[in-house]
Amino acid sequence: MELMEEEFVKRPKTIEDVIRCLNGVVMDPSIAFYEGSKFCKNIPAELIKGTINSLSEKLDVPRYALALMYSIDAEESDEELQENWRRNIDDLRVLYGTSPKGTARQAEKLINVGRNTRLVRGMCKALKSEIEIDRRAIEPTWLAVLYAEGSEQSVAEFKRIVNFLKPETVAHLERYSGKANAI
Repeated sequence: MELMEEEFVKRPKTIEDVIRCLNGVVMDPSIAFYEGSKFCKNIPAELIKGTINSLSEKLDVPRYALALMYSIDAEESDEELQENWRRNIDDLRVLYGTSPKGTARQAEKLINVGRNTRLVRGMCKALKSEIEIDRRAIEPTWLAVLYAEGSEQSVAEFKRIVNFLKPETVAHLERYSGKANAI
């Protein structure tokens, strides 16, 4: 797929630039996040804080940007804020290129994302904001991460959504149960 030249700002300098990179303009939100978030990984702490504040005031924020927003504590030191922002973007980008039905290496990547409990809490909160479940928008990678993390909140969200999937997909997801906490 060829990206539209004006879809993303390669060096975001304003809150609007960052939001445009995280949400895209015309493409599917998960693809837009994957393609655009790489341009936002190293932005200054003040721009992160402004972006979080701006996103929190919007109503139509896509799932990936919501999960990122909910996973960030804007009260942290600038260094911690920037590190968590980068890590959470990296972990969310993993979800785009993996499959819970995939290789052992892909499974390990999903389990590692499940170890990022702040991000998983943000993912749960983003999913809960979707009152009605759109079967076409269910992402098994998200469910694998929730189930791997294994907290009561994550498992409850997993169970709320998993019934919409085919039994063979559910069987693949069940192998992730609590794996992020396994030693």
